[in-house]
Amino acid sequence: MTVTIEGLKKTLDQVVQELTFAAHIDDVYWQVNAIIQANPEINRPNVFLDWLVFTYVDSIIVRLRRLAGRGKNTVSLWRLLENMKAVKPQLATMAEIKAKQQELTHALNRIEIYANSLITHLAKTPIITELTYEEVRKALVSVFRIFNWCAQLITNSTWMTPVLAIQENWLAIFKAPWLRDFAPPPYVHLDSLVKENKEKSRGEAPPPEEALIDRRRTS
Repeated sequence: MTVTIEGLKKTLDQVVQELTFAAHIDDVYWQVNAIIQANPEINRPNVFLDWLVFTYVDSIIVRLRRLAGRGKNTVSLWRLLENMKAVKPQLATMAEIKAKQQELTHALNRIEIYANSLITHLAKTPIITELTYEEVRKALVSVFRIFNWCAQLITNSTWMTPVLAIQENWLAIFKAPWLRDFAPPPYVHLDSLVKENKEKSRGEAPPPEEALIDRRRTS
């Protein structure tokens, strides 16, 4: 397939959506973390706070890992650089593009290994078992720097920040009590789905109406 500048612009737009959403996840998590740290009444060991950490780590690492994807049917920053080689006389030398790919590989190397060993897959003997928050956030910064290098060449413009401003007062949710009447409302426990599955296998109940997972971004 012939690579064109217009095609590169389209891929750049797709990459920046991934990048800015990763930065959005990072920004929201650290704002919430600051709220928790500043309030001794909630800054204590808790299942919910552990869940926040697990959710942040899995989400941010998977998204960074995706930006390093090398598959030909993959949208990633690495593939964008690879496609730029096809129009290198107009953009940069082969050596310069390869250097940026190596820079990206180095920046995300430990992220990729961690993701492949402990998140997207589970290795019998993981090579890397620990990452720091600093490593993850520095990797995000490196990705943004390399993205801007591509953006400058492809569109003759760059982004000031990967963190898009949230247009609503989203912190208002923390000003309202989360539990009404100090009791949690009922919800669908996983065990009830297990029971339904058993009944369905025996033909005793029709399948419930399913709700689609909403992947719309709120930022």
